[in-house]
Amino acid sequence: MKKTLVLILNYNTPELTTNLFNQLISFEKDDYDLFVLDNGSTRFPNIDDSRIIKLDRNYFFGGGLNKAFSIMLNNEDKYDSLLFLNSDIICHGYNFVRTLRQALINKEFSEYDNTRIVSPCIIQPENQQNHWKQMHNWGSPIIRPVRWVDFQAPMFHQNFIQEVKQFPDELNYGWGSDILTGMICEDLDYKIKVLDYVPIVHLNSKTIEINKMNDYCQIAERNMFKYFQDKDQMEKFNELRYYGENYIPV
Repeated sequence: MKKTLVLILNYNTPELTTNLFNQLISFEKDDYDLFVLDNGSTRFPNIDDSRIIKLDRNYFFGGGLNKAFSIMLNNEDKYDSLLFLNSDIICHGYNFVRTLRQALINKEFSEYDNTRIVSPCIIQPENQQNHWKQMHNWGSPIIRPVRWVDFQAPMFHQNFIQEVKQFPDELNYGWGSDILTGMICEDLDYKIKVLDYVPIVHLNSKTIEINKMNDYCQIAERNMFKYFQDKDQMEKFNELRYYGENYIPV
């Protein structure tokens, strides 16, 4: 049976990464493997070194996600899905991965459903995420279809990764890859869904404090706008941003 590959992206956030790793490792059984993907850090989490996949330098968020995709593509016989986690989240541990996996890898109805990305909701959104209302907890007892998700904890189906392979180098900082994913899924008739009954808490302010990310965010935003302008996709980009800012579940 194939498994979910769970990767926590770490860049000099050892305490946050250790905390998240410890939330998940005790529930690792036969349906997922848990590792830390380290982005060229100088400070490492307090976990077994065999659980850390070390990259030679900081590839930033988007580059780290591409490295995760490469690992998946090289292990297609072992893994059918990838859960890619920011280090600065808190999850409920037991059944967190399993429930997302069940929503994505549904052998009975997968050929009809075509869901290729699922995400938990965010129950404590930061200021920026207040604009992405599709990520909030709307109390839905079912899986909500959305047009794109913020990349806090997305689970990707193997088929999506096989189709995309890598995100553009211009989005190596990570910003814009989430909206680009929405565009790709619409073109491929893939579905994206959020599970209100699988929540996370995002500690975004902690990350900014630790890594001093304000300059990073400004560079990432400039790169994002330049990419979509160069690709003549600003109209679609703005449409999806407006959707996220004004989302009300159907």
